[in-house]
Amino acid sequence: MKKRALVIKYNKEEFGPKILIKGEELLAKKILEKAKEYGILIVEDKEKLQILWNGVEEGEIIPEDLWEILVDIYRFVIKFNRNFLKEVFYESKGKGE
Repeated sequence: MKKRALVIKYNKEEFGPKILIKGEELLAKKILEKAKEYGILIVEDKEKLQILWNGVEEGEIIPEDLWEILVDIYRFVIKFNRNFLKEVFYESKGKGE
């Protein structure tokens, strides 16, 4: 299976989130490198990626029937951020700040 990556963007002025970029192989690698460089959380889920890849073209808004996939991704991000904030809080508290 080819290495793939999606960039999903939400603009409050549009109806829903959209697939900004679809990348395979070299482009996928560059997308992931840039995400790491800018501290963007990378969610790895081949099944969800495949569904979005096949169901939505680049530049299209993700249809409502696929939003449940995004909800799962957002749940993961929220959980990750909560854990990250706890670690930062406890680390700061431990240093007497």
